[in-house]
Amino acid sequence: NASLNYNGKDESNSNWKEVKQTIEKSVDDTSLFITRQFIKSSRSIPIQHRYISLTATANNDAGIHDEDVHQAWMAIMQKKLVQRGIHVQPVSQEKSLNHGSDGSTYLKYTCDAAILFRSFALSTTAEADGEDNSILLQPSTTTSIPHSQLCNESIIRKTLVPGGFLLLTMLVQNTNSSFEDMTGLTAKDLISQWKNNDQNLQNIFLESVWDIEHAFIVHSHKLIKQSANIFIISITKRPCTINTLSCPWKGNHKTVPSRFINSSEQEPKHKTWIQYEREIAAQVTITRSIAELKSQQEQSQTKSHQNVIPIMTNENIQKAIEAFQTHGFVIIPSLFDEGTISKWSQSILSDFDSACEILQTKHQVNIKNPGMGFNEPLSYKELAMREDLRVDLRNGPCISELRRKEWTNDNKVLKEIGYKCLNDNGNGEIRKTDQNNCTPSVIDYDYEASHNKSNGQANNYHNSIRFNPTIIEIVQKVLNPNSRSYNNKNDHQTSNQHQNNAGDHDLPLYKGNFGRYNFSGSGPIGTPQSLRVGQVGSVISLPNAGDQAIHADTPHLFEIHDCLPCHYANLFILGEDSNKYDNINNDTDKDSNNTTSSCFKHETLDKDENRTGENQIGGTAFIHGSHKLSVTARLTAGDDDALSTSAAAKDKARDEMHMRIIRPSIEVGDALIFDTRVLHFGLANQSKRRRPMLYVNMTHSWFNDPKNWDDRQALFE
Repeated sequence: NASLNYNGKDESNSNWKEVKQTIEKSVDDTSLFITRQFIKSSRSIPIQHRYISLTATANNDAGIHDEDVHQAWMAIMQKKLVQRGIHVQPVSQEKSLNHGSDGSTYLKYTCDAAILFRSFALSTTAEADGEDNSILLQPSTTTSIPHSQLCNESIIRKTLVPGGFLLLTMLVQNTNSSFEDMTGLTAKDLISQWKNNDQNLQNIFLESVWDIEHAFIVHSHKLIKQSANIFIISITKRPCTINTLSCPWKGNHKTVPSRFINSSEQEPKHKTWIQYEREIAAQVTITRSIAELKSQQEQSQTKSHQNVIPIMTNENIQKAIEAFQTHGFVIIPSLFDEGTISKWSQSILSDFDSACEILQTKHQVNIKNPGMGFNEPLSYKELAMREDLRVDLRNGPCISELRRKEWTNDNKVLKEIGYKCLNDNGNGEIRKTDQNNCTPSVIDYDYEASHNKSNGQANNYHNSIRFNPTIIEIVQKVLNPNSRSYNNKNDHQTSNQHQNNAGDHDLPLYKGNFGRYNFSGSGPIGTPQSLRVGQVGSVISLPNAGDQAIHADTPHLFEIHDCLPCHYANLFILGEDSNKYDNINNDTDKDSNNTTSSCFKHETLDKDENRTGENQIGGTAFIHGSHKLSVTARLTAGDDDALSTSAAAKDKARDEMHMRIIRPSIEVGDALIFDTRVLHFGLANQSKRRRPMLYVNMTHSWFNDPKNWDDRQALFE
């Protein structure tokens, strides 16, 4: 145990002894809580590969303002964490900028968890709220916190990975003689006191960024001689933020029906739609650890795999599969290199500009200003209109050139993850001619070449969009579920009954798929079926594009089961438009302190520069769970037979539809995979920039998607 003897502090002093014992007790409880939380969140990441940042802030207006207390807490906490094998990250303002003076790139996020320590003085009256007996506190009138320490706190809150947890350690001295007991304080009360301790900190711990509703007190202890208490509050940084600026008609503050609230959990009695939406967004977002992010970064820079931690653990891959099967979509943040996405975005928008010019000069079609041309836009070989100010672009000169450059890399990735291309030149590689057009690649698992590889993951990290190893693995498992991964209770019961009758409990179901000898030639060995991977395309939403009509991209194959395994998945990656749109007046489009740049120029930030999710450029919204026939049937009740459906039933169906809308605010580099049977729609683009949403279609090789392209009429020669 570390000693608390600092600067000759008299250990025999009874007051100091009490402080010492309290700090040591809080440190023990905190380190135990951290260990348990790490194990609970993921058993795949050893505790030795976890990262924590911590800092202590001295408030000279607090009754307990001795600098020795803060130094002691820092020293003991750091030593305790190091003893457990956890990495303690130093706070660096240089690294908070994501790049160093030598030009090297740092991770945007640096810690899985963080601890902030601060002392307080509660010098004003406290009142009890008659409704729930919580304590209402007023802030101290003056504060004296060094600016550098406030900066350290801000950096830690900013660099905490979304989905990570923050521990607020508060040493609170009560100078109010009429209020002796602080045990009635709630986590919300204490977080408010932290915010109110300085007028400059009002814009921190926003509900949009932090899960205040589920914050809780981990540890509390009373110091009798000091008339003080120590509290430790746990608060989670939201894995995914919600764009509440979109869909103003949604009704964020309506109450969720009780049947959608899990009674087994300690949930609020009255949950609003926005609270429900944030919870679902957290469930569909896969939070990766700093070790996984570091592994991805190091592999992308060195092109070698020397890390014991993969880019995405099998545990997280399974979580992604379960989220996809339950809700119809899943989000994996920061999976793609922003530089790679930027190259694709530039090529796509360059071809879009060329297409607009050709349509204007040769066809008298004005895409940028609907109704202003002599002719209405049609569908072409490279471009299809989805609606006014929203187009689907799948090919062009710049796109084809970039595809040819990616040809070598794509083939290398395929080989490393154990796949071969079936529509090839006889060598298992993608045909180079396919890169010049929109021909998809049919890939198959190469069992002979891959039986020695583990998990089908690539040894090197390559910035391939079409054949990202993590995406391919997740898509193949949701398209080819086995009896252990497919989340369908009815099918489970049926298959289990057959197994019990036959007495073959230990035989996997894929052993019975004998017909695979005739098709793939591999026989019933449990490998995934062939996968058709489309070329990279983009749906471009122009400024002033409205909310798209709610729709599904593909039908269910059969209507006898509520939800058969997915047969068509789509990968979405948000691109970026680095330039203001040339036909929009941008005189008022200026940067400010609370907005970001580039694609998210209009997004608001909190005081720590965390994204709140509220942006004007929009994205894609999903009606979670609507990939199931029963859910969509209930949500659309009365659409086909309006006369036989009561107004109350229609209102109930509409309310549930709106409540289920999830508006995730994704960043450039995030991966979003969705079942194309799920209801979804593009959100309005109210910014001054175009919104390119890159996509890759992935289907079973036997499925054909008859999109409305016209291969007879080409825009580009």
